[in-house]
Amino acid sequence: SILKRALERYNESNNTLSAKNLLQIAHILKLSRELKSYFYDNELNSSDYPIMNSIFEQLYSNIGIEQNIFNSILDENNIADTASKELNTLRTKRKNLELNIKNKLNSIIHSSSYSKFIMEPIITIRNDRYVIPVKVEYKDNVKGLVHDISFSGSTVYIEPITIFDINNEINNIKAEETIEIEKILQHLSSLLFPIITIHCFVECSK
Repeated sequence: SILKRALERYNESNNTLSAKNLLQIAHILKLSRELKSYFYDNELNSSDYPIMNSIFEQLYSNIGIEQNIFNSILDENNIADTASKELNTLRTKRKNLELNIKNKLNSIIHSSSYSKFIMEPIITIRNDRYVIPVKVEYKDNVKGLVHDISFSGSTVYIEPITIFDINNEINNIKAEETIEIEKILQHLSSLLFPIITIHCFVECSK
């Protein structure tokens, strides 16, 4: 079952389930809740259906955990900004820094001093760093670090020295985001572990 496989992954991954596994379990909780609601809230006398009643009684639902997961995980590759206060703070800070860096680079590529050195007036990313495309013959006119060169050899992608520190700060924040996301997944996994353990114990005892 999904729950049993999730428990195995939980034990193999330092007590943390993946976002994908957590969403799968949240969908199971949602389905269980909806099935129970359908059976018990439709003016049916459950005592008239003893076999069905015994089955539905065993369905576990927990709308608090269910909503916590759905509110925290957008999909298997994306955690919501609001999953934690710390994550929201980090992402807000990163977005502000990214806006700052784009403003600085735009001022460079559109300035009268540098525009003739630029292959295209665009901002791009190489090696997780914001860079600008510079004509190879003018690469020495833009102070900075070369991160890449085009296939044709006509363009070099340079990180101007003026944005070096901001790029560093952005990447430091990304590393902090990764750590915070792991904490969020650990927390959500801890909520589910007792449920998974009980389920697997019952299943394995059959």
